[in-house]
Amino acid sequence: MIDKLYISDLDGTLLKTEGVLSEYSKTSLNNMLSNGLQFTVASARNAGSIRKVLSGVNLTLPVIEINGAFLTNIESGKHYASHTINDATRKDLISIFLDFNYSPFITAYSENRDYLFYKTIENEGVNWYITNREMANEDRLVKVKDYAETLFTDTICFTAMDRKKKLQPLFHFIQKKYRAQLVISFFENWYSPGWYWLTIHDSKATKHNGILDLVSYTKQTLENVTVFGDQINDLSMFKAASRSVAVESATKELRKHATHIIGSNENDCVVKFIEKEFSKN
Repeated sequence: MIDKLYISDLDGTLLKTEGVLSEYSKTSLNNMLSNGLQFTVASARNAGSIRKVLSGVNLTLPVIEINGAFLTNIESGKHYASHTINDATRKDLISIFLDFNYSPFITAYSENRDYLFYKTIENEGVNWYITNREMANEDRLVKVKDYAETLFTDTICFTAMDRKKKLQPLFHFIQKKYRAQLVISFFENWYSPGWYWLTIHDSKATKHNGILDLVSYTKQTLENVTVFGDQINDLSMFKAASRSVAVESATKELRKHATHIIGSNENDCVVKFIEKEFSKN
């Protein structure tokens, strides 16, 4: 059993609906980790946010953060692998966002520091996010007067937030131009209903490639990988792993690609699935 590698999505999968890890899951994971369990997470969250929600869990493996953009040591913040947007595309995207009257968040890094750049607070959705990051003592958050100030960094992601109808034209424009080169996602925020997010990553920044990075790091094989998820951004890792496990609330499309369907994230179903297998070791 120790040769198996388990990778779970966080929100809506390992975490309860309110975005917390139960004490039951925390205790059980630590018990299994201390006995050799190979387990980590793959999330749209950044490493700082993952560190906070998994506080007290003694992870020994790197985490896959920002939907596969980074493979990262959760304690030190060191990136073992990264997938960035090239400079020409980055500059063009900045121009496109500004033409549509949006000032995007830019997720980036340089040497040993991560950044979350922003320029203006355009609406309540953006204000909610900034307030949320400030309350979390987000040390990545940097306000800039001009996006030229960000060009010394490597860019990982662009993000804009607004009501669905207002944001759709920008989404369709970028999708038409860059569909083959970028991962372009448009979705309602899980924790801020009514506010839609447009996120843009390099085409290689997927959970699929995050798993490949992790398998290479651990010297594992895909045949030993089991993944857990609930949303469409988990689809690429479902296609990569030998076993893909969907929680009962998973999207219809994701369930089609699942080898197993388990119970609710409210009932610690991911940890209980792992416990059942690990106890046979």
